[in-house]
Amino acid sequence: MTSWRGRKSDLATLSDADFKRMNTEGERLIIDLSQPLSVIEQAHRKAVEQGVEAWGWIEVGRDVVAATTHPEWMHAPQHHEWLEAYPNWRTSGGKHPALVYPWVCVNNLEVFDYALKRVVSLVEGAPPLAGVFLNDIQGPPAGCGCGNILCRSWDNSPGEKVALTPYVNPDVFFSKVFWRACADALANLKEKSIFPSNVIPILCGECELEVQIAEAYSPDDALGNCRGIPCAGVCAHSYWPAMVRAFANAEGGPKQVGLLTPYKLMGRDSPIYGGTAAWTGGLVSYYRTFDPNANLIAVVQGWDVNEAELEAQKTVAAKAGAAGVLVLETPLNQSWEPQRPPEGYAPIVPPAMCKHTS
Repeated sequence: MTSWRGRKSDLATLSDADFKRMNTEGERLIIDLSQPLSVIEQAHRKAVEQGVEAWGWIEVGRDVVAATTHPEWMHAPQHHEWLEAYPNWRTSGGKHPALVYPWVCVNNLEVFDYALKRVVSLVEGAPPLAGVFLNDIQGPPAGCGCGNILCRSWDNSPGEKVALTPYVNPDVFFSKVFWRACADALANLKEKSIFPSNVIPILCGECELEVQIAEAYSPDDALGNCRGIPCAGVCAHSYWPAMVRAFANAEGGPKQVGLLTPYKLMGRDSPIYGGTAAWTGGLVSYYRTFDPNANLIAVVQGWDVNEAELEAQKTVAAKAGAAGVLVLETPLNQSWEPQRPPEGYAPIVPPAMCKHTS
């Protein structure tokens, strides 16, 4: 049984009975801070009245406003196999490289400064919160260009960086640097400060080539998630394990880490992993391989699942050693699409042509 429990719901549908149940079951209310202030304040007031802790949720990497206003902040994958999923892109004249819209990455120093200020502003503008979750602080999906939703170690946008590519500088992890900056900034707020231990990063797993997840060995091979791109395994075998170790509390990382495990959303509801939601438990176990003392909160899928599937996620996460569960009742948007780079855009790593000629 997990000790930390939270729920991110459609605030407009929550009744007094829902808040009473959350109080009885010891659940926190997780509030998306991008919603209208009136909605946030009403939900916060009801939570306080019923003795339910209110926490914030901030989407960092998937930012329509930032990507639209500053297309130069977006990532251009080195490879272009991901564009196979968008047949209209080529027929309408789209070419490689293309940008992963609407995602930005805090490895870009301009994005880092923007996102840090946005986090502080959202917390300052909300009612007092017990804590906050920072989601998508890694790179965008389809990172290398394979199209794998779990390929997230990359930032190929122009401009100064917190860290270089995974090939060059695997000892600095921009996601950890950003978490630390947010934790420090929020701790120093005068009236709405948040303890650093309650500023929780949510990490997404990396590609699953030549690794064991639950009952599946190298599942991305079996499922074709990487579109046949030859890979040296730098993300799966080097970058991601090292990042997990860097996030360990003993290495100056947070006391708690959220792990993004919505198994259907991520396309990991395949029987090759085992039983229902086996991937969720497998990913928790795999994370703890590199940080056995990790205090993990499994962020699970509460939409488009039945009660048995939801309970299966909770069960396998707890058996794998998760200390908590956060249920996302509202759908999490992880979608992306290609967009033309602006004039003068020069990716840090030059584009490569693998199977196509244009």
